Amino acid sequence: MAYVKPTPKIREGKEIELRSSIANLIHRYLTGSDPYKNCLNCTHWDYGKDQCGKFNAKPPTDIIVYSCPQHEDNDDIPF
Repeated sequence: MAYVKPTPKIREGKEIELRSSIANLIHRYLTGSDPYKNCLNCTHWDYGKDQCGKFNAKPPTDIIVYSCPQHEDNDDIPF
């Protein structure tokens, strides 16, 4: 009997998580969410503590990446 190389399969939980992430990304794109607005370029972000200075807490990862309604642009260009 010849060896048959198994085909890799994505675990069911990971596939659902991947589909959910893609759907969330598409939703944010279609609703006009600006990907350049994030915690790292917000005036409230405290680099020393790695947290939001307005709420004194570290936001969830999706908020850090996609921003929140209280986002304020940091117009201080360092160069």
